[in-house]
Amino acid sequence: MFKTFVRPYVNSYKAFLKYSEVAQKRRPLLSKESDNDFEKFLDIFILYLCRNCGSEAAEWHPSNDIIDGHPMHHSGKLLKNIRSSGEKDVFKAIISAYQVFLQHLGNPVDLELKFADAVTNANQVEIKKDLLYGTLLYFYENRNKTFIKHGLECLDKANYIKGELFPPISSMLAMSMSQDKQTYAIETDQLPFNTCFEHGDIWPWYYCGGCITTDDFIKLGGQLYLADDREHFYARSKIRMEDWCFVYNRRTERKRSLKFSVDLMRKNILEIKSTGARNIEIHVLKKFLKVVSMLTQRLTLLDLLEDN
Repeated sequence: MFKTFVRPYVNSYKAFLKYSEVAQKRRPLLSKESDNDFEKFLDIFILYLCRNCGSEAAEWHPSNDIIDGHPMHHSGKLLKNIRSSGEKDVFKAIISAYQVFLQHLGNPVDLELKFADAVTNANQVEIKKDLLYGTLLYFYENRNKTFIKHGLECLDKANYIKGELFPPISSMLAMSMSQDKQTYAIETDQLPFNTCFEHGDIWPWYYCGGCITTDDFIKLGGQLYLADDREHFYARSKIRMEDWCFVYNRRTERKRSLKFSVDLMRKNILEIKSTGARNIEIHVLKKFLKVVSMLTQRLTLLDLLEDN
């Protein structure tokens, strides 16, 4: 009976994905996303925390929990069933809820109570510490730190092999401090990466790049420079590719005027994934950070309610 009820919503979700894919075909695909399950989980979690913010999941998720007269709200089952017991590890809480989601992947609906239990008892849930876990943990633990990013300027010079240095020597455009073929241009930003990492959507380094905190960069022997001829930082290092976290885009932001080969970019991203280096698609990372922020806020308020 439950499967019969759920099936139209699952079919609706698949149709929504297909429509979205068709609508975006005008922009070249750079990577077939490997984190679809996690992104779907994030969409549902956001919906359970706030229906207004959860518009993506609301397109296909059952809407029987909407309050009469308030179509933009639901009953808040998740929040009402989280049991406060002092400070909680938000990262563990999210990953624990994700384990629950994976157990119900065939019918991912009506999971509010199960998510609430996972958040409440996060320390008791067995967590699979895979590549996705390691990638998310790095960004979570460093969410208030400054990052630097470098994306290859000459894609044909890529050398994404475990143990090899990133970036490879001579992969830089011969301008400014990079004329020595060793010093490379960098951008700097803080999560959620919405300032200088957003520059230049016609260039390859916008769509895929290695990210590392300045703390780790210096710890691993990296050196920073400020160019004499422009307002730009440069770097020199001998850091292995597995010590970077690679962030990439699923699609290009435009179809024309791109200053790189889309086929080469696809090949680069595929090679990064095949090495086992930490990597994540930028929209998935930003959704994860959104959940971190939203859950942190709600847990803070729930603790205040307990104190009253």
